[in-house]
Amino acid sequence: MSYKHLSYEDRTALMLECIKPEFSARRFAKQIHRHHSTISRELNRNTVSEVYHSQSATQSALARRRHGHHKLTCNSILWKFIVEAIRCLWSPEQISKRLKQFSDLDNSMNVSHTTIYSTIRALPKGELKKDLLSCLRHDNKKRKANGEPKKDSILQDIKTIHERPKEVQERKIPGHWEADLIKGKDNKSAIATLIERNTRLCILAVLPDAKAESVRLALTEALKYLPPELRKTLTYDRGREMAEHKILEQDLGIEVYFCDPHSPWQKGTCENMNGLIRQYLPKGIDLNQADQHYLNQVAMSLNTRPRKALDWYTPLEKFVQLVDYHQAFKTVAPHV
Repeated sequence: MSYKHLSYEDRTALMLECIKPEFSARRFAKQIHRHHSTISRELNRNTVSEVYHSQSATQSALARRRHGHHKLTCNSILWKFIVEAIRCLWSPEQISKRLKQFSDLDNSMNVSHTTIYSTIRALPKGELKKDLLSCLRHDNKKRKANGEPKKDSILQDIKTIHERPKEVQERKIPGHWEADLIKGKDNKSAIATLIERNTRLCILAVLPDAKAESVRLALTEALKYLPPELRKTLTYDRGREMAEHKILEQDLGIEVYFCDPHSPWQKGTCENMNGLIRQYLPKGIDLNQADQHYLNQVAMSLNTRPRKALDWYTPLEKFVQLVDYHQAFKTVAPHV
């Protein structure tokens, strides 16, 4: 049964019928081809002092009805801000929550993420709509197994994730990192990703190849600028590229722990960040084309995007709260 508002004539007929002793809401609903719940709700909402009147009921219904309006207009400051934020790959939810943090803005500058989505989809076909839609993260394809047999692990003398200190899981103390590789076309190129679990700070490192020595040198270069108290543990999967993890531990004074086999979800923070990074470096491209300067720009873009997990603060803001300004600049500067 399709939805349709009660008309004034329907309400008038209901007013005349409901005063009859044998009145039945279910029987009357069948007569006017409505659901019986519609009639029951109508009587409950608009009956005053046990009297239902069609005219007052119609006026009340119109008063309650929300008249749609376009909160976002193409020439408003709010819309221009939203467009620029989306082009910086902020999600509509990030934009909405961030605007609410500015207490000096009036209510006209607050907008829900659903309104942003609706406004974008309602745009006429053209370059603006195509541009904004391409910036939204909506590609959630499931992973597919490539059918190739897994090679035996060459990792020796490893510490598993079950030996990791409990403070790592709690995310209350900074200095605990997760790392991974993002592979390019035909697995012939790769970059290293490092994510701090407490602040979600992201560091990206270019790799000449995915060999163990190259990965160790890249991770060492990326983390050596951190003070010792901010490089306590590193969690990785069972990839062969971490064969030199013992040397990495000695060079950085960091404890390396490994996930269970075929369990990348155990380092979910890094896996989630890899999905965000794919907005800048989509699958199927040659990652050798991305130099360290571009990776630094990608990392800074991610580190200055508000995150839901951080109460809509940015990773960089959270990181600066942990160390003084000069130390924060010294740490982040090599990756900018």
